[in-house]
Amino acid sequence: MEPHRTWIAVELGTEARPALVRWATFYPRDEQKTRGGIYVAYALATDQGPVVVDPCRPAAHADQVLRDRLRAMGGVPIASVLTNDMHERDAYALRRTYGVPVWASAAGVPDYDGTPDRLFEDGAALPGGLRAITIEGPFPGDTCLLWTAPEGTRVLFTGDMVMGGAFDEDPRVDVTLREPGLYLHGVNSHPRGSKDMAAFKASLRRLLDEEFDLVCPAHGRPYGRPYGANPKAALARLLE
Repeated sequence: MEPHRTWIAVELGTEARPALVRWATFYPRDEQKTRGGIYVAYALATDQGPVVVDPCRPAAHADQVLRDRLRAMGGVPIASVLTNDMHERDAYALRRTYGVPVWASAAGVPDYDGTPDRLFEDGAALPGGLRAITIEGPFPGDTCLLWTAPEGTRVLFTGDMVMGGAFDEDPRVDVTLREPGLYLHGVNSHPRGSKDMAAFKASLRRLLDEEFDLVCPAHGRPYGRPYGANPKAALARLLE
């Protein structure tokens, strides 16, 4: 069985002054095959302290590196923000240990396993300058998050709705979507989620009214600036 592992990257800023940190954690499937794959989380720097999106506990070998990155961003996060009801992940462990409040979409109720501290609606202004854009996606409470980094890069966090290409570090031999780019999630993934791909695409089209330079998904690598790609044009092609 492949070992549990994490790789960490500074997407914006520098190692000394990171503005956006991404960590991707690989989980081997257990004997019941109830968990497996790569889960991506982010930390963003704000004037109040770091905010984490879809937090996931790193593998032990990467724990100190992530702590160092968070310390460079201001220390203990001021909030965890979730992009859907399936992304509680390790948010409550972070709350138990450090008192970090959990923010989640009101549209995800009653499907949360735990109890978020704050529920937000479409269009809400969230900690760290994030703005919520609710989508009729594959999971209850699917929400994209828009954020402008300190140096001006406009970042769109897309949760499970729009995914990136597989990481070069991905150890799975059967993984698909190896090419860099953007890929849509399927539908019929949850009893209360979208059952209609056309309706899902129609809901996502509201994103084309927004400006963004970098797409950061919860699965797969980021796409856009600084990688020389145009994520808005790529998303528009997906939604044709």
